[in-house]
Formats: sequence, structure tokens, C-alpha cells
Amino acid sequence: MVQNDRLSAAIERNLNEVGSTILERKAILGIETVDDLYHGLDFIHFAHIALFNDMMARAIRVLDLNKDSTTFWYIYKHYKNDIDPYLSALRVDIQAICDMAKRLKHIRDTVIFHIDKEGVLNPEYAWNKANVKGDQLAAIMDTLWEVLVHIYKLHFGKEIILPEYTGEDATKIIKAAQDTGLIF
Repeated sequence: MVQNDRLSAAIERNLNEVGSTILERKAILGIETVDDLYHGLDFIHFAHIALFNDMMARAIRVLDLNKDSTTFWYIYKHYKNDIDPYLSALRVDIQAICDMAKRLKHIRDTVIFHIDKEGVLNPEYAWNKANVKGDQLAAIMDTLWEVLVHIYKLHFGKEIILPEYTGEDATKIIKAAQDTGLIF
């Protein structure tokens, strides 16, 4: 049942951000599955970077720990008694999500949204220090999607689904561009 306009908007916005993160990752994987893809200065290269940066920005936004933000943590505060048992049933500890949020904050502060004085010297070190792995981030985003869908149903009384998307179109587009000589 809808109770709070800010909370309602936060649930919808966070669902959108998490859903987009999941779909963008599938597109990225579609790009990365092409054998012998030349990653030079071409549209595919820039699209890959843009998708990755947008995916990371969305994940960072959703898990932002700032107490004044209406992120997942704002929703968690309002629905803690529903989320904790749901996570338990999924065998996910809220601490794992919090840990990822802290690692993403490090990435945010050193290489994504800021040019940190240490990160500028060695961006790879900043990524290694944060230890954000793609499969771990994907698992957290998948979990957040499930949790937020559950909360959406409790809050609005209706279902929401993630559109079907595999990223196969990205692979096909790249292969077609290679076949016609648009990219090498």
C-alpha cells in the first residue's frame, strides 16, 4: 500500500537503476563475447566504455551510503522487517551488500566520479584495492532486483518484471559490422 510519495519514488527509481545495471551488464557481456574483437578507436569501443561507466554509476548510486540519499538504504530503513527475512531466505547477508557499497564508494571517490590524487597515479591500484569483481557485483545487483521487486509488490500491490534481454544483439551487431568492414 502506498504510504509516502518520497518512498514510492525511491522504490521506483532504485528498481530502474538496478534493472538498467543488470541489462547493461548483459550488453557488455554481449560485446565481450565476440572473438577477435579489435578494441581500437571505434564506436564499439566507446559504446563498451559508456555502458561500463553507466553501469558502475548506477550501481554506485543505488548503494550510496549517504544518509541523505534515497538509495537502497533509505528503502531498507523503511522496510527492514521485510527485507531482512527476504535476504535470509535468499541466503544473503545484508553485510555483503554493505561491503559492496563500501567498495563501490572507494571506486567512486578515486576513479569514477573524482580524480583522486592517489587514483590518478594508478587507477588500476584503486580498482584492485576496492576488489570489485564483476560476478560479485552482478550477484549483488540480482539480489537487489529481487528484494526491490518484493518491496514493490508490498508497497504498490502489483508485480513488476525485468524485460527479457540477453545481449546477443550486441554480438550480432559487432559481427555484422566486422563482416561489412565497418570495424576490424
